[in-house]
Amino acid sequence: MKNKNQLQNNIFSYIFKLSNTLQVYLDKTLVEDDLTSKQLFLMIVIDSFGTANPTFKEAADRAGNSYQNIKQIALKLEKKDYVKIIRDPKDRRAKRLILTDKARAYWKNRDLSDIEEMNILFKRFDQQELEQFFNYMERLFNGIIKLSTKMEG
Repeated sequence: MKNKNQLQNNIFSYIFKLSNTLQVYLDKTLVEDDLTSKQLFLMIVIDSFGTANPTFKEAADRAGNSYQNIKQIALKLEKKDYVKIIRDPKDRRAKRLILTDKARAYWKNRDLSDIEEMNILFKRFDQQELEQFFNYMERLFNGIIKLSTKMEG
């Protein structure tokens, strides 16, 4: 049986491996749509705000990314007509991100196939295991935030 340090190292390594494998898979499947996994994720983040169109900073915070990275991805999405970037009417310095009709149509067409893929991905987990897994991921994420805050402060 592995000791705690070995398990922590293996989990840490697996997180990177999962992230890289998922990004490669998504980039391959999205190539026909002329999108990348990072662009897809930004659209998911923007959509998560509902009708409150996020600023670059708000989207960056929710995505766990930098303002500059979000801006760069958003500009590419704007060129592809998936995102519209507008000035905030109350704060002219802030820019807001809005999903276009093209983006909404794209998601509507993807919904069923995405659900099928998620079901395949998680079919080995029952409801209780999914809830535990989510709780573990959330705790790990909060630990990362704590480390990040400690580093900044």
